[in-house]
Amino acid sequence: MAPTGVLTAMEKCCVWSLMVCGLLPFRLDTAENRFVLSAPHYWGNVAGTVVYAVTSPFTYWIPISGIVHPSTPLNYYMMVIQFLFMYIVVIMSRLKAVANRGKLCQLLNALLALREQTMQGAPGVSFAPTLARKLLAKLLVFDLGMLILCASFFRTFLDLNLSLFYSFLGFLNLLQVSSMNVAINFLLFVLYNAVNIHMLLNARCKDVACGPSAPKETVRLYLMHTETTLIVQSIVEVVSMPILLLCIWFFFIIVFSVFYTYTSVVQDLQSGSVNVFRNVINPVSFFISEVAQVYFLVSASAMFTACARKIISYVSLYTGRISDGPADQAIELLTIEHLSRDYTIRIKGLFAVDNTMLFSVSIRALARRFTARIKDLLICAVSLVVFAALAPIVCVVLYTMNFDADNQITNVLSAFQFAFIYLFILVVQAMFVARKETLHTILNEMFDLKHVLETVLSRSMLDFRLYLAILLKIVFLDISMQLLSLYTFEETTIERVNAALTVSSLLFYGMMYFITIIENFILLGLLICGVMQVMINKIVKQEARRQEVWSKQQIGLTTVQPPSLGLVQKYMLHCRNEAIAKKFMDSLNFPTMMLIGWYFFMIVYSVYYMYVFVFEASQRGMRMDEVKACTNSAIFFLYQCIQLYLLVLVPSVYTDEAEKMMRLLNVVSANQHQHRLAQDRLLEVLMVDCMQRNYSISNYGMYAMNRALLFGFSKSRKHLVFCIVMTFVLALGTPGMMVAMYVYGYIANFFLESILIATQLCFIYVFMIVVNVVMLINADRLCSTLNVLFELRHTAHQRWNCSRLQMEYARLLFVKIAIIDVALLVFSWMMYYVSQDNGPTAAQIAVGVCFLLLRYIFTALVNLYLVGLMIGILIQGSINAKLASFAEQHQQQLDEAIASAFLHHLYMLHCKIVDLEKQFMTTMNLPILMLNCWYFFAIVYSVSMEASYYRVATRVTTVCEGCSQVYYMYTATMLEIRHQRFGIEDITKYFNSVTFFLYLCVQLYCIISIPAMYTERSKKMCSLLNQINQQYQRPRMEQLLELVTLDCMHREYGIRNYEMYELDRALLFGIIATVTSYVIILVQFHMQEYG
Repeated sequence: MAPTGVLTAMEKCCVWSLMVCGLLPFRLDTAENRFVLSAPHYWGNVAGTVVYAVTSPFTYWIPISGIVHPSTPLNYYMMVIQFLFMYIVVIMSRLKAVANRGKLCQLLNALLALREQTMQGAPGVSFAPTLARKLLAKLLVFDLGMLILCASFFRTFLDLNLSLFYSFLGFLNLLQVSSMNVAINFLLFVLYNAVNIHMLLNARCKDVACGPSAPKETVRLYLMHTETTLIVQSIVEVVSMPILLLCIWFFFIIVFSVFYTYTSVVQDLQSGSVNVFRNVINPVSFFISEVAQVYFLVSASAMFTACARKIISYVSLYTGRISDGPADQAIELLTIEHLSRDYTIRIKGLFAVDNTMLFSVSIRALARRFTARIKDLLICAVSLVVFAALAPIVCVVLYTMNFDADNQITNVLSAFQFAFIYLFILVVQAMFVARKETLHTILNEMFDLKHVLETVLSRSMLDFRLYLAILLKIVFLDISMQLLSLYTFEETTIERVNAALTVSSLLFYGMMYFITIIENFILLGLLICGVMQVMINKIVKQEARRQEVWSKQQIGLTTVQPPSLGLVQKYMLHCRNEAIAKKFMDSLNFPTMMLIGWYFFMIVYSVYYMYVFVFEASQRGMRMDEVKACTNSAIFFLYQCIQLYLLVLVPSVYTDEAEKMMRLLNVVSANQHQHRLAQDRLLEVLMVDCMQRNYSISNYGMYAMNRALLFGFSKSRKHLVFCIVMTFVLALGTPGMMVAMYVYGYIANFFLESILIATQLCFIYVFMIVVNVVMLINADRLCSTLNVLFELRHTAHQRWNCSRLQMEYARLLFVKIAIIDVALLVFSWMMYYVSQDNGPTAAQIAVGVCFLLLRYIFTALVNLYLVGLMIGILIQGSINAKLASFAEQHQQQLDEAIASAFLHHLYMLHCKIVDLEKQFMTTMNLPILMLNCWYFFAIVYSVSMEASYYRVATRVTTVCEGCSQVYYMYTATMLEIRHQRFGIEDITKYFNSVTFFLYLCVQLYCIISIPAMYTERSKKMCSLLNQINQQYQRPRMEQLLELVTLDCMHREYGIRNYEMYELDRALLFGIIATVTSYVIILVQFHMQEYG
């Protein structure tokens, strides 16, 4: 009988394919079910690698050189890049396997041993064959079948001479392409085995839950679970570089397949070829094959992560009771260790391989929505398609009928209005479909709580006047205002009204009413939360009155009996209502932000429209019949003001009512009997929790939606006056310098270039004013934060002598400021004038110096931001070093009280650093956000410009300008080679571009890598605490470590910008991918147009 846990026939086929392709330089001993090192396999792998490295370029290039369709130069360049990717990935995969063959063999054998150990003691248990069948189907269908289909139709692109020979070479070529996917297949084999092991361990944990030896058995199973995870992560670390290159390859080849298919279809249609569909089979099948590779990789990684995290639901069954033995305490420690472990498959720390690589919404949520609510989904999909098709027609008809050739500003504003309405409805509908499950859950919780409160208070929500007023506004005001506005709109176009205009107007105002419906949905949700808070406050008031009556009745009695317990439950209702309001607003942040921007724009637009109409009518004389024409904009203006006011008022109602809870708790506390010490302690805990809560409704954390949003004045008169004076100085002095820079420094040959240069200068002007105002307003907070950070750094240096970290900090800061900021910037500025044909004038040099100083303001702000974070990195590194040395000491060397006090002091210092860095980031949020908005503008700028528009001196410090610098160097070099000989003397003109590109890259790297470094050092705290927990087994230290570890796991260490995104290496990877995508698109269009 075969031993338990041996590989199945399908799995052996997969393993043999891996050995044939050269990724496994050892053999499988089927008798022992183990991998064994083998010299023939090793040398065969080495020989295969050498043969592949020599022969693959010829077998690839011979069939490629015969391609005659589609005949575009860009396709040849793309195929060369394709070969380079393939060549590097295959060679690297084989070299990695040869260099780590001993480690891979040991890890795979450990995985097989765990597989056998998992299945022991359970005679009816076997591995699920579904995953093995899935892997084999992938090998046969997508790795072999699709590529055979590609090879079969590859010969149709060749000359019919020697077609059999070319087809054979094309088949060999596609086998080379298939060999790239060997690393994916190997990773799938490992992940599927790990998934099976985790599924069996989860099932075993569930089975032993009620047994007498449940804690010990659970600990044993969890250790097997941890060992499986560590094995998988070690294997992923070995093949991470080939997987990273493959992810880049998949991104490139999918885009290239689409482009190849597009050019093929276009050329066939232009030439009238009858082989249109036959010619696209090759790229389409190749596209399907590569998309399948991405899908299998992502789905397997997500499945592994989900199965690995499920064990906590079974282990945590034993943590809900009081620990009465070492086994129960061990399970609690395992639970803490599980919560601190990351089970995602990460590639070089840049990104996680999971469903977020494909969609912003989880696939599991999509599947559940498709199966459970397919009717609603179909209705939403049909509505989206109909709206996307009909809405542009309606907008175009209205824009054409109301076009005014004498007033271009009105035409532009009308076009913006139509475009915004169209995009807003599309985005909101798509977002509602994506978040349907979340909104469904939130609304159910909301109305469940509403029903509970109505039952407890014996009063309906309709009895509250504010709720009733909003309902009347939805039913009567919105409809009547829309109809009145439509009527007056038709009056302005009565002389040219027709059926098309009438129908278009009705549909357009229907779209406008849809925007009103979205706002009403937001208002109604927040209003329900506000009215529920009013009801909760009334319930707590009743509790206060009951406590007062009961306290009077207890006077003179010797035995004190407590009243009915319910204060905690009532406070929990308050907390639940707050959580519902926060979740509801978080789900609708984007529509709310767009609505506020829309109403602000429409109010300004209505005022402008009324002003223009009244001004024109006053010049020619207004008649009584023209009064109705002015009422449309007036009604629209009043209605938008009401909408904006309600959007701010309703959240303020909830905030005001929620903040009353603290006063009500004080009333309840004041009415307590003097002998009820336990109740006083309970009220103290509740009041502390209430004080720490933030009840304001914010939009993306940028601003609170309250009445103060309608007014922009500060309460501090000193800061207000000082900021106004500084703003006037900058507003009056800087424009003159900007105009001089524009006139004397830049001679624009194109209208678009002039606009973009002026836009850059305007952004610098606005940025300087905003940064000065922000820094002046937050001067006290910023000064105190930096003073505390420097004081903590000085204290840490004196106590712990962290000279190595201090030198690292000083060296990095010196290199950043002296070499990067000053040297590269000045050298780039000087080389700009050296590359000019004529010498610069005094005015041009003065303008260049001014622009250099303005550009350095950006750099100074970045340096201030980096200094604040690097001090935190220095102190956190010192704390980590002390904790590491503390963990290496034996517990007999230190007294328990001294060790506990030292550990508590270190962790409190760590918490203080975290709070200070959060406070520092709050001050710097707006400048960093403005810079990122400028990055987006520069991306569009770099895409829309041709090579002849580029002037290097007009660049502002952004990453996307680095992209434009690369494209500038590329296009300029191609033009030099095409029109004249490219000599050594021409290289000097690129010094400016190269140095400024390096300057931008280093700036961006520092902005993102320093926060990422701080986050990594802070998160290391948890692993160090776990290491200390294993070393010290004393009761007092165990209790302290458990509390500290739990607090550490619940802390958020990421550096976020307005809670919208995190500044980490994943952001750097995303920016690089975005810039690379734009460069590829630019090169494609340039080669397509110019050859």
